[in-house]
Amino acid sequence: MPASLESVAFFDANTGVAVGTSAAGVLQVQRTTDGGATWNSLTLPAPTGSGTESLTKRMVMGTTIWLSTDRGYVLRSVDSGVTWTRAATGLATSGGNIIQTQSGVAFRDALHGLAYLGYVIARNGTQTGYVLAGQMASTTDGGLTWTPVALTGTPRFGVVEAVPGTNIYLSGSDLYVGLDGGGMGQPVYEQGLSVSLDEGRTWEPLDQTIRYAHLAATSSTRL
Repeated sequence: MPASLESVAFFDANTGVAVGTSAAGVLQVQRTTDGGATWNSLTLPAPTGSGTESLTKRMVMGTTIWLSTDRGYVLRSVDSGVTWTRAATGLATSGGNIIQTQSGVAFRDALHGLAYLGYVIARNGTQTGYVLAGQMASTTDGGLTWTPVALTGTPRFGVVEAVPGTNIYLSGSDLYVGLDGGGMGQPVYEQGLSVSLDEGRTWEPLDQTIRYAHLAATSSTRL
């Protein structure tokens, strides 16, 4: 198992993957075909440049799995974790003064999805704080290529979820980033939920009374 286990997903009773990072900060995926009795390490496409990399979100749909990372990449396997591709979303980078990112990915079907970047935790000299990024990118080919989304309305970046069987995306927030004069800020918590009906371009507020740390939609009528 990876030194730091972050997620486990099974495609059936026997086949699954475990995702985490090594002691050196390298993203690792291991696969089992015997229900978890034994695990084998997989070779992933390497990111560009050096530096650590960790998982920010994983999503499974049938035999397809997507992994988003804090370096702005999405890894995809369409064969239950046997082979993998890597694509840059163009949203986030790791290294330099960036310590951690809040980011993820949401797919409404096997081809259409959104990647999002909410905030980065960055260091400015001796000061560390939250910096709001507020970016999204979309894909129409299952995550092989990504295009920046010109956002309008009230998008939120804490968590994004697709509603199955529709073209609807929901975005929730439990964090507002206040910035000081140096471009750094400490988190002030807020709340809210927004909806998009046009692949993430336009967002309308649905709720402003609840903090949304997680979202899960199981059908077009169940959230």
